[in-house]
Amino acid sequence: MNYNIFGSGFGLYAYLPAILKNKKNKVFLPKKYLNVIKNRKDLKKYFNKIIWYNKISEVKKKIHFCVIAKRPIDQITLTKKIIEFENLKHLYLEKPIAPNYNSSQKLLNFLKKNKIKFSICYLLNETPVYKKLIKIIKNEKINKIDIFWSFKKENKNKTWKLNKREGGGILNFYGIHFIHLFSTLGFNNVLTSKIVSKKGNDVSWEINIKKNLILINFKLKINANKNLFLIDTIKNNKKNNLIKYQNPFIKNINNFKKGITEDYRAKFLVKYLINTKKKNYNDYVKTNILLHKIQKKTVNN
Repeated sequence: MNYNIFGSGFGLYAYLPAILKNKKNKVFLPKKYLNVIKNRKDLKKYFNKIIWYNKISEVKKKIHFCVIAKRPIDQITLTKKIIEFENLKHLYLEKPIAPNYNSSQKLLNFLKKNKIKFSICYLLNETPVYKKLIKIIKNEKINKIDIFWSFKKENKNKTWKLNKREGGGILNFYGIHFIHLFSTLGFNNVLTSKIVSKKGNDVSWEINIKKNLILINFKLKINANKNLFLIDTIKNNKKNNLIKYQNPFIKNINNFKKGITEDYRAKFLVKYLINTKKKNYNDYVKTNILLHKIQKKTVNN
């Protein structure tokens, strides 16, 4: 199958290797990414496997799958261009898909109206963490789930990832992983939501959200001193540690226990790329609505 990638960051260092794991796949890239591939040690080995082009019109009949891993505002523009791909089977978008609730909903409606099959890269739902949460919620009479995620991240003031007007910020870019997870697990009763900022930058977010009698308390810290991911369950006032990892994207638990603390997102990405049969519109609309609900409920300190 023929893939096209827009995006010189995650699009190249994550999607490109994931796609080319299948030797039958071919990747088409705009020539503006040529130097990026040449100059990165981890990517230059793929140089001769890439088919380069100057304009979309050159490949519009050849592309079956398209990845857009760009800024939210760029994703809107490019999504409307990829309808030129006459044989497109599936579109892969990054989160957030657009800068705000209204523009996200318009884009989702555009995709539905034009009958474009698509996925948004919420990889957390591919992980053992998600499966464990489903099991614990279904099989045990727990009262509360405490989730804590902190990671070292160097904030750069110029990046869109921290700019709320461009679709960034701790909720839109970082917290959205778990907002989608909450939505798919049926947690939508938002009790409290609080963001703490320092020097104009978001540094932490805490939310209390319920489903029936189960409460989830989720805390997220960026620019923290260490990488840590914890899930504790509370049943009859007794706390039980369910998960203690370096990050929520751990796949091989035995390797993690041996001290091999690799981020396995690329492996989950391979699985994500294959899953193209599910109709995703309603799922992503629910996530967008929950994000909007949380934004309206959030207080800033």
